[in-house]
Amino acid sequence: CSVAALTPITSLSEQAQAMENGNNKIWSSSDPSVQRNLDKLQIEFGKLKALGQSANPKWNVVENSIYRPLDYQKHLYEIYDRHNKLASLTGDVKTACAELDAKVFAEERKHTICRGSASGSCLVGQPNGCAAHVKGVGIDITINEVQYSVINELMNEAGIDLQWAAIDDDPVHFNLKNPPFAGCATK
Repeated sequence: CSVAALTPITSLSEQAQAMENGNNKIWSSSDPSVQRNLDKLQIEFGKLKALGQSANPKWNVVENSIYRPLDYQKHLYEIYDRHNKLASLTGDVKTACAELDAKVFAEERKHTICRGSASGSCLVGQPNGCAAHVKGVGIDITINEVQYSVINELMNEAGIDLQWAAIDDDPVHFNLKNPPFAGCATK
């Protein structure tokens, strides 16, 4: 196959391996600056959950993905990259990559990206220290019983320092509006 294989999961950090095994709700980083962001993000998320519990009808507010170590963001981006490269193949070259394609598809389903997402969208942020989840300011939140189109107004009224990003291919992404650390992660 002319497309490079996925990097083995065993080469990832311990925290990234935990995420790969299903622990996507990580609120801690070894980078003290990122940790300051995560501490504030957790407080603001708690306020949003409380707002949902006081609403009538109550909203179900669930965090899906919070902090991502840089090597885990690289893993997700690698899946995205291989998806795009495999999608462009035809004929015998595509046939030669069938085994890799099956592995990539399994990862897409596991992470609900690309062919594994409900929308079929394939969007993964660049793996760098400025990526929202890597620097501790991004969080994916599913909210039932409320329209996302009004959530920013409701959070503003309640003094919650989060903003729904309204990204077409990433409809559950929120960012901390005023993080204590505005720079990029170094670890």
